[in-house]
Amino acid sequence: MAVTEQRAIPVRIIFDYIGADHKVYGANCDLNESSRLEAFKAVFGDNPDSTKADIIIKVNEANSYFTIKLRGENGKEAFIKTDKVEVF
Repeated sequence: MAVTEQRAIPVRIIFDYIGADHKVYGANCDLNESSRLEAFKAVFGDNPDSTKADIIIKVNEANSYFTIKLRGENGKEAFIKTDKVEVF
């Protein structure tokens, strides 16, 4: 019997960045459970080894909000909804 290895899917993202105003910001979000599972399924399908993917974070100019997108090397992309977003 073959053992399948499960890959981790993030639940929360926390990061720091330097804004265009040269100030340091911190940010975090909780990823919506159904949205994150759907996004990973859309990019990877049923085979987690089928491609590699990046998590793309885009912050708005006012440094008050950001979006999360999963982009696979296979050209597939999916936005991931967040339940809570905080930028400080």
